Amino acid sequence: MIKTSFILITIIIALSRCNFPTPLGEEIVEREVLDIIFIDTLGIRLSTVIFDSIVTSNSPRHLVGFHNNPEIGSVTSSAFIQFSIDSLTIPDDDATFQYAELELYYDGYYHCDTSQLFTLAVHELQEELELNEEDYLTNISQFKYDQSGHIGQESFQPRPITDNEITLRIDDDYAKRIFMATQETDEEDLLEDFTEMFPGIVLAPDTAANNLFLGFSPLSKLIIHYRASGEDQELVFPLNANRFNQISNKRENTKLATLTTRKEDLTSLKTDNQAYLHNGIGMNIKVEIPFLRELRSVLESNFITEAILILKPVKGTYSNVEPLPDDLVFSEIDKLNRIELGLLPSGTLILDDEFKEDTEYRIDITEFIQEKIDQNSIEEHSILIQGSSETMGISVDQLVVGDRFSEYEASLELFILDYIIDN
Repeated sequence: MIKTSFILITIIIALSRCNFPTPLGEEIVEREVLDIIFIDTLGIRLSTVIFDSIVTSNSPRHLVGFHNNPEIGSVTSSAFIQFSIDSLTIPDDDATFQYAELELYYDGYYHCDTSQLFTLAVHELQEELELNEEDYLTNISQFKYDQSGHIGQESFQPRPITDNEITLRIDDDYAKRIFMATQETDEEDLLEDFTEMFPGIVLAPDTAANNLFLGFSPLSKLIIHYRASGEDQELVFPLNANRFNQISNKRENTKLATLTTRKEDLTSLKTDNQAYLHNGIGMNIKVEIPFLRELRSVLESNFITEAILILKPVKGTYSNVEPLPDDLVFSEIDKLNRIELGLLPSGTLILDDEFKEDTEYRIDITEFIQEKIDQNSIEEHSILIQGSSETMGISVDQLVVGDRFSEYEASLELFILDYIIDN
């Protein structure tokens, strides 16, 4: 479809982009009849891709929370943390235990409504956090911990923006065991065996009560208060050693239930004409442009000056407390959804704050389209859209977009410069 209302504007855009460095180029411009064709009815295909796992070890955030998401099912995140003892100060022999507490520092991140109470439980790890063969841990890594009981629990009104921290009282029996070990164990043996004796803790949400995610800083710490030489003192264990976020997704009763492996994406035609991205569980959007071969065959003396991918978030799937991701990464993938090449398109998120009707992502994929038009290969390549490495595994921001059959129609705008040479 040609939209005449865009002709003048796009001619100006095209002319401003054409830079002919040779006299031959200038002659062509002087002699040619120039027109711009604007097409926005070219269909694209969307689907959802799930990664087998995403790296979450040594992340800059302890992510804790639960949300029953109507689109993708329930999502739960717990933080598995090993104590740091690098700067441990051994108490004197006459020191006496008083009490222990966990100081958790907000890092400012939250997702969903913070007006509700948040219940956080602290559990004791029962085995050490050992990295896998690739030297990292992922959102699906598993380690045993005491799920039947807890060594601390608190229900509180979260204020992640205005407050700096929350404090949880830790069970005396657990804290005393740590305290006595520092007094009764040879210092060299203590430093060597501490992690085996006390593997760490798990920060877990109450899945029956919570509907919220909170982010805590790795600067958080366990503090054991004791008294020695007539003074109150502290034994401090930072929570910044080996750590990872375990993020699970139960989608058995959702339209994404059959999405199980990265090699097999799920078309939007089977998910109510929608495709999904979720930063916490490695869910991504795949974009296929099936008409590229046909377009290549007719573009003999034409030139694509601009290609803009339009993706429209579905109304009701985002809000002020469930924001859209504003940092996306684009990659070229093969038929098995394996990343082959990183892409660097420029993108803009246009928010319709008032009515939520015209919110859209405008993503410039001109270079990708031009390159594929020029290639003679018949191999199909697609674009994968995912969260950035800075947000994957430490946030639960999601994006739900419509396909070309949806009310929130995905589309590709092409601006084609048409040369008619006057000989």
